[in-house]
Amino acid sequence: MSANLCIAVVEDNELLREEMVSFLTRDQWQAHGVDCGEELNRWLVSNTPDIAVVDISRPAEASYNLVSRLRARLPKMGIVMLSHGARHPERAAGYKAGADVYLTKPIASEELAAVVQNLTRRLMLDAAV
Repeated sequence: MSANLCIAVVEDNELLREEMVSFLTRDQWQAHGVDCGEELNRWLVSNTPDIAVVDISRPAEASYNLVSRLRARLPKMGIVMLSHGARHPERAAGYKAGADVYLTKPIASEELAAVVQNLTRRLMLDAAV
């Protein structure tokens, strides 16, 4: 699964989104970037990601709702939430919404890749069961 891994990146900052997509595709993963939940919904019509990387945008509730909808629609998908300086209540809200991992920006590319690798292992184990 690792080589065919499909990752959706939801990030409203165009430069950051392009950097994440570029980095994530270097390991022969497929990564697609969108700038908002509405654009992700259009992309999901014909695509099914294995992992979603979702930046917390303002209002934050919209991002938590997006994660909840993703978790309901694709319960085995890995979900990574990203945020600037998240406090404990925000992190807890992200986990309650369905995130597997909540990372605080700025994030090192190597850390993001490690998280994706760990989620990939979990996805492979779930598929084998």
